[in-house]
Amino acid sequence: MSEGLQERTTPTVFEWQAGQIEAAAKNVAFWVSTTPEDRLSWEPKAEGENSKTRSIYDMIHECSQVNRRFANLFMGTPNGDWVPQHAYTSSEQAQNDLIASAHEFAEVVKGLDDGALNREYTTPRGSMKGSFMLSLVVGNLYYHGGQINQIQLLLGDEEFRFPE
Repeated sequence: MSEGLQERTTPTVFEWQAGQIEAAAKNVAFWVSTTPEDRLSWEPKAEGENSKTRSIYDMIHECSQVNRRFANLFMGTPNGDWVPQHAYTSSEQAQNDLIASAHEFAEVVKGLDDGALNREYTTPRGSMKGSFMLSLVVGNLYYHGGQINQIQLLLGDEEFRFPE
């Protein structure tokens, strides 16, 4: 392959990572779509326990906020207060918000400069390198995707689903 062609077809690290962020959000949104709508606000509880579980809507709301807040951190834009409650009223609304937030973050990631991976950013959880923040977002999405699949199992749904 010629160098010119390789330069045009090989994504940058930031383009690749942006694609990973958007793909993870689309996968999680797909799992939201395969959950019965009346169970998206359900908070499963361990029998006889005061467990601190959250609903799927709560998880999607968190992921969407994290995506947008990390985008702001990379851009040097102050974040407002954390919004503790979601406002979703439908599966489609939650899915769209998640995908939109991932796209917004991915666009910021595509524009990062070479120093962004090693730069330290101040977050509410302490100082983090840009490289860690990028991997944390994808990890957070798949972490909550696993929780959604666990909720589906609790509902008796044993079918393994993965988007095409």
